Amino acid sequence: MLSPQILQSITVKSEDHKNVEIKIRTITVIKKQARKAMSFNNYSNEASMESVLLSERTKGIGKKLSASEWDSAYYETLAFIKQHEGWNNGKAYYDAGGIKTIGYGHVVAKNEHFAEQITQKEAELLLQADFSKALRACDRETRLCGTQRLAIAHFIFAKGVGNFNKSKLKEKLRAGKDISSEILEWGTYRGKDGKTYHSEYSLSIRKWEIEMFNR
Repeated sequence: MLSPQILQSITVKSEDHKNVEIKIRTITVIKKQARKAMSFNNYSNEASMESVLLSERTKGIGKKLSASEWDSAYYETLAFIKQHEGWNNGKAYYDAGGIKTIGYGHVVAKNEHFAEQITQKEAELLLQADFSKALRACDRETRLCGTQRLAIAHFIFAKGVGNFNKSKLKEKLRAGKDISSEILEWGTYRGKDGKTYHSEYSLSIRKWEIEMFNR
């Protein structure tokens, strides 16, 4: 049984770089053996790291961007995710692999519970938090900066850090080799039957990553 939803206000950074105050719902999740609070405040904390993540690296591999160039490329990446993920009017759905998803590609964890329908602002907050995690994973495993950093963070967001780590992509990045052919190998999706299928749509997303990486 869920407790009543509580309205709170938080401030997040919107695409036009302005602070926007939005109302969010805090939902308490009751687990079988313990109670764990999960709210959009968790994702607000993740998104608050944008003060660091929205800054270009001072050192790294790849063309270093100015602050305005970084902001432009960052929000272009988020806009692309919104375009290819969609948000299903805020309603949860199961993707091609049978994985429960909500918002712009947020995978619903077992200890998470969302309202029947979330708002677009809430979906954007989840996206910022999820992409922040992808950027941090990219920073842990590589020394990339600029659009190369964004392209690989997008790959991690879409395919997962586990797939990134087991692929040859990380090895080629560290060796300074061309990664185009390796990224194109991931123009696939996993069906509900566990089998891997080639997808022209997924391939088009991988081509966008290559284009972003080579700018």
